[in-house]
Amino acid sequence: MNNEFTLFIYSSLLVAYFGLFYLLFHKMNVFLAKESREHFKTQLVCRATKYPLVVLAVVVPLCPAILYLQELVGFEGRSLKTLMVVFHLSVLTWWLHNVIAAFEGYFLRKPDRDQTTASAVAKVAKIVLYSVSGMVFLSQLGVNLSAIMTFSGMSGLALGFAAKDIVANFMSSLVIHWENQIKLGQWISSPDEDIEGIVRAINMRTVEIERFDKYPMFVPTSKIVSMSISNHSKMSNRRINEHLGVRVMDVKLIPVITEKLQNYINDSILLDQRHSNFVYLNKVAASSMDLWVNLYSRSVDWVHFQSIKQQMLLDMIEIIEGCGAELAYDVVELKDLPENTQS
Repeated sequence: MNNEFTLFIYSSLLVAYFGLFYLLFHKMNVFLAKESREHFKTQLVCRATKYPLVVLAVVVPLCPAILYLQELVGFEGRSLKTLMVVFHLSVLTWWLHNVIAAFEGYFLRKPDRDQTTASAVAKVAKIVLYSVSGMVFLSQLGVNLSAIMTFSGMSGLALGFAAKDIVANFMSSLVIHWENQIKLGQWISSPDEDIEGIVRAINMRTVEIERFDKYPMFVPTSKIVSMSISNHSKMSNRRINEHLGVRVMDVKLIPVITEKLQNYINDSILLDQRHSNFVYLNKVAASSMDLWVNLYSRSVDWVHFQSIKQQMLLDMIEIIEGCGAELAYDVVELKDLPENTQS
C-alpha cells in the first residue's frame, strides 16, 4: 500500500511537472519569436537554453524513479548516481557551449563589432570550458587527476618536440589576435610570398584567405607572423601615380599645361587636399617630356578608385589638348623633304 501511494504521488507530480514545463516552453517560444533590441541578450540565453532544457525536462523526472528502484531492488553502488552527475554536467557543458556560440554569432553578424576579437574570445572560452569539464568528468569517474598531471608533465617535453609546428601555429594565432594587425574581411598581401586576398577566418592553426580568383588559401599562422604583410584595408587613401608624355615639340607649352593641371587638381573634390597632390615635368626623353602626376583620392574603395582615376586622367588629357599640345607616342613621323634637297 505504501508503494502504491508513493507511485500515485510521483505520477501526479510528474503530470504537474510536464504541464508546467509545457507552459514554460510555450512562453519561451513566444518570447523568442519577438525581435527586441532591449532583450536581445536574454533571447540569446533563451535560445541557448531551449534544447538542453528539453533534455533535462525528459530525463530529470526519471532520476528519482531510478534512485527509488535502486533502493527497492537493494542494489548498492555509486554507478547510477555517478551516471546522473555526469549527465547533468554534460547538459551544463552543452548549455554553456550554446551560450558562447550564441554570443559569438551575434557579434560576428554585427559589422561594427570587432569580429576577430569576438572569434578569438569565443575559441579561448570553449577551450577553457572543455578543459574544466573534462577534468570534472574524470574526477567524477574516479580518475586520479594528480597522476594525469604528472604524466602530462613528463610527456609534455616529448610532445612539444613532436608537435612543435602545431604549438608554433597555436602561439602565432594568439599573437595575431593580440596584436590585431589583421581582421576578418580585410584585404592583405605579402611582398615575400604569393599571398593576396581577403581574410575569411583566423583559426588556431591556419589563416583562411580567399584569393581574388575565388580559390581558398590556407596559410599557417606561424608563416603569417614571420613574413611581411601589407594590409590594404587599413589604408587612408589610394594613390594615383602616373606619367603623361607630351611631345617634345610642345616644350614651350609645358609651363601653361602644368599650371592648368595644378589648378584642376587643387579644385577637385575627389582628391584629399591634405596630401601633396601635384604635377611636374619629371623627365625629358628622346621623343617625349614626361609629366609626373601624383594624387591621393578620398575614396579607398577599389572599384570607386578606378572610376576616379579614369575620370582624372581623361580630364587631364583634355586639358593638355586644350592647350594645343598632344600626347607623345612611340611612333616615327615622316615628313616630306624640301624640293631643293631631293635628288
